[in-house]
Amino acid sequence: GDYQLRFLNAGLGDSKFFHVESYLSVPVTIGKESVDLGVITVTASAELRGTASLEGATLDDLVPAGIRVGLIAPNDRVLSADDKRFAPVAPDGSFALPRVFASDYAVRLYSLPSGYYVIDVTQQGRSVRNGELRAGNGDLRVRIGVDGPVLGGRVRIEELAPVSDATVVLVPGSGGRPWTAQSDQSGRYRFAPGIAPGEYRIAAVEDLPALRHEDTALLTRIAAEGTELTLNPRDAKALDLKIPSKAQR
Repeated sequence: GDYQLRFLNAGLGDSKFFHVESYLSVPVTIGKESVDLGVITVTASAELRGTASLEGATLDDLVPAGIRVGLIAPNDRVLSADDKRFAPVAPDGSFALPRVFASDYAVRLYSLPSGYYVIDVTQQGRSVRNGELRAGNGDLRVRIGVDGPVLGGRVRIEELAPVSDATVVLVPGSGGRPWTAQSDQSGRYRFAPGIAPGEYRIAAVEDLPALRHEDTALLTRIAAEGTELTLNPRDAKALDLKIPSKAQR
């Protein structure tokens, strides 16, 4: 059969708890005969440092408390040696993730205040926001915008009752990661902070399973049937969306 062998080299951390110092994952197909894997070298971890800056802010402005930097790796592989997947951003913008394995990562920011959004994340001048970040290839530079829009509204069936638990899909016109929001019992929805100014398409749909919220191709098709939307800097926009009644579908 097909297997994934994972090699972990454990060490003793300062906190007296074991953490992983090196790691390797190897795909193996085993038949009826013995398999010789040869020499296997595990990958050591490295510290990943970076700095976040506020674009359009004054030099005296500090990064708001609570913002965290997180890494996303493909195939749910181990992200860091001691499972510290997130790092807090200090008021001066600095952050550090200790013991991160050399692998391909994307970068996400969490707990952004209203109106804040990520402009880009670079490493050695290359954009690594959506992948190709590797620990040991230099520090990160995170640029954060502070003039982002706020978007919310209500989902209804035509002009009638509000729709609860509908999925509202927002897709950038230039491509990129779609955004989703769920309507509450009153049909109201509100997108989390992080949306940048720009051109979008927006639509609402019922009965979309949570697992499909990560299906970029599906979300893009849903939004294509919706409405064009322009979000300007510092917009506070309320937009009501209509879903056809079941009799009209």
